[in-house]
Amino acid sequence: MTGGGQSSIHKPPFAIIGCELDHEGAPKVMAINDELDRLDRQLARQGDDPVAVLANRAVFAVVTTVRRIADQLTRAARDRPFMALLISFEVGYAVARIGRSHARR
Repeated sequence: MTGGGQSSIHKPPFAIIGCELDHEGAPKVMAINDELDRLDRQLARQGDDPVAVLANRAVFAVVTTVRRIADQLTRAARDRPFMALLISFEVGYAVARIGRSHARR
């Protein structure tokens, strides 16, 4: 031990976790590199590429629009319940006709 009660053994600035040892007890550098390569590939797959950004924006816009429509329908159903019921039947009928015409193809 050196002065001040500190150990003379220096710790590395990073910790090696899950390192394999070869037959001599030395760490396998290739195993660490393979793990880093695997993590790099995983990060590249999950990274923000332009298509993912556009898809996230599109999904957000669709969800926001559907939420606004649902809120308007809820308010309309409270204010004028019979009109809301009539519009709901009309929308259901239109969706059924569209679904039936696409089912024939």
